[in-house]
Amino acid sequence: MQELPTRRKIEPGHEYEQGISETMNVDSQRALALWSIQSLADILVQEYGRYFGMPTVSFRGGCFTDPARAGTELHGFLSYLMIGTVSGRPYRVLRHKSKQVRDNIHSFDLVEAFVEFVRAPRSGEVYNIGGGRHCNCSMLEAIALCEE
Repeated sequence: MQELPTRRKIEPGHEYEQGISETMNVDSQRALALWSIQSLADILVQEYGRYFGMPTVSFRGGCFTDPARAGTELHGFLSYLMIGTVSGRPYRVLRHKSKQVRDNIHSFDLVEAFVEFVRAPRSGEVYNIGGGRHCNCSMLEAIALCEE
């Protein structure tokens, strides 16, 4: 990772510099020691879908936001940040010098992904739902925008 003044980003020339392709395999690891709650949920979705032929899907999401989002310190950082800005409460930075970059996805776009799955259901699918390069920001950049 390359550390810039307000964010970290992938080194130029890295295979993921332009983002992660939709063709990337997101099948969960089957090694028990590597399981997390998310991967366990993905495995269950995949196995039920494949075993029973059911249209099942797991959407792995980034940071979701919308006008009604009730942000908390650890979830919904954009809305929580704005709540702090409006109310005058400080925003506590927890780690990584606030340079970690988050893709921010509006709930409307997430629902559109759901609609597309309903239109063309498949068995045992896992999708990464990301905002891409055009709608991401670091926590420092988000804080600066809120201060404006």
